[in-house]
Amino acid sequence: MSILKKEKLADLLTANWTKFIDYRTLMSLAINSVKLYANNWSMLEYDKKIQGNKIMISKTIIEKHGLVFWVDFEVPIENKVAIGTIQFCQELSGNYRIEQIVGNLFYSP
Repeated sequence: MSILKKEKLADLLTANWTKFIDYRTLMSLAINSVKLYANNWSMLEYDKKIQGNKIMISKTIIEKHGLVFWVDFEVPIENKVAIGTIQFCQELSGNYRIEQIVGNLFYSP
């Protein structure tokens, strides 16, 4: 029997991520990571105006040694915008590692 409801805690962390994650550090991680990988992504047409950088944690899972977050992003790169998700693991020791980055590049015709 478990006292802790991990799924409920994960939902709470997802909903309130700005209270415990440094937004600037996460934004920097997203921008720098996307710039490394975006050139390998598919290029798609996009008729929406490209705005500034956006990030949001869309999912959290609590694992034995840390937390896994899915960060949705919109990051302008030159005259295009990269849209996708970064999955990263934040260990309880304080270290983090990027598990996966997926996305597409969008351009306005």
